Amino acid sequence: MSEDKLRQTLTAAEILWLETRKPVYVIFLTPDPKAVRFAKPVEVCAGCMRVSMDPVIVGPGDIPVLTSSDAMLKDPLMAVLSVMAHGHREEVPRAFVGMLDKLPADDATSLFGYTVDMAVPEARRVLEETVSVYVPKHSPWAQNLYREGEAAGEASSVLSVLRHRGIEVPPERERQIRSCTDLDQLDLWLRRALDAAHIDDLFDDASQPRPC
Repeated sequence: MSEDKLRQTLTAAEILWLETRKPVYVIFLTPDPKAVRFAKPVEVCAGCMRVSMDPVIVGPGDIPVLTSSDAMLKDPLMAVLSVMAHGHREEVPRAFVGMLDKLPADDATSLFGYTVDMAVPEARRVLEETVSVYVPKHSPWAQNLYREGEAAGEASSVLSVLRHRGIEVPPERERQIRSCTDLDQLDLWLRRALDAAHIDDLFDDASQPRPC
């Protein structure tokens, strides 16, 4: 870990302590079994300031290998960590998607997205392959995923057309387009983008569908 990263972490921990006046613990989660553990407190010095912390490294050896969807259901956050650490083993992501089928659709969708973001590339690949093979498309949370993926692709198409035509897209408009999950609205924007002379041409219409 770089010194800059340690400084950032220490600064964040110090700010949290100043704001709450409660004990602060720094924990690094890593899928790397070779991660170096700190043998002694880490010191960061700046001028006359000297601050130390004693961080905890949590690696694969500290995280259980959960291979049962029922066991994962008892602790969904531990299930996320199990996928992060052991997702290269097929039985782990298979149990994870089985757990997601037992959760409310919105919770399952959010948890899946969070897990994919945390997972290393190999675990992410196995997890995504497991979803494509074992999760039926009629599963409510899977439908959410497919819908979100379709919307994200449509939003990217809208932005690509606008940029190809040399139309400037302000950051707030890009956020609006990318955050939209209404496929009808995105389809309308895509059709308008083909003829638009200005970004406002996509939005300046009293008859357009509900805003995203």
